[in-house]
Amino acid sequence: MMSFAFSQGHWYNWLYVVATFFNGLFFNTLYLKVYRLKNEFYAILLVIMVHALYNLYGFLFVG
Repeated sequence: MMSFAFSQGHWYNWLYVVATFFNGLFFNTLYLKVYRLKNEFYAILLVIMVHALYNLYGFLFVG
């Protein structure tokens, strides 16, 4: 459900929505794996950092 909400927040065109849905699945999986190993703070921090790096890559090389 959160991946769907994440993709709806990135509504630029339908292909981008599909791509962000799968990115949301990746971020959710990453969060859950880190949450089980460490704690919620590290899980949230890591997901935020990975999302920021993904956006930086898009800003510098794609966009």
